Amino acid sequence: MEKEQLLEFKLFEDEALARLHTGANRKGYLSQFRAIALPSFEDCRAYEILLPTSNSVLAIAVRTIWRRSIDIEKFVDPVVRLKTGICPLQPTIEEAQIGIRPEPVTKLLSTADIVTVPAHITNPGVGLDGTSYELVLGGHFVEARFKWWSKAPRGWEPLSELFGEIEALVETTVVAGT
Repeated sequence: MEKEQLLEFKLFEDEALARLHTGANRKGYLSQFRAIALPSFEDCRAYEILLPTSNSVLAIAVRTIWRRSIDIEKFVDPVVRLKTGICPLQPTIEEAQIGIRPEPVTKLLSTADIVTVPAHITNPGVGLDGTSYELVLGGHFVEARFKWWSKAPRGWEPLSELFGEIEALVETTVVAGT
């Protein structure tokens, strides 16, 4: 990539990642769980569970994927970039939503209620390539946000397991519904 394409791609990437971090915004629902996986060179994804503000409807599972693998090709060289048009490009975002049974959500809430982790990490480690993970619990006025690189720090293993449970529940629910 040329320098100009690198700068444009960085802004483009920031926009795509902001969409994953913001999460799904649905009227009548509050986000309760958001698990975000951000690989360095692959498609990035967010798995979210939103609870209804009234008891009359199901919770919803939302899977959002930024297709980095598709978008990076648009910036491979100046000629290819020009072929995509002059106007600012929009990230290739795929979103799937489906209603979810209350039982597995209740189980996740119970699990999250009893998780305890150290607030201070003594040796967080460093990384260059790999996957960054983010787990957001709660929302609206109060939320807890945890971030780690590659492998959860010592003591945060329960968060990594909760992340995996959220990812698996949303993924299987979305796939079963399609």
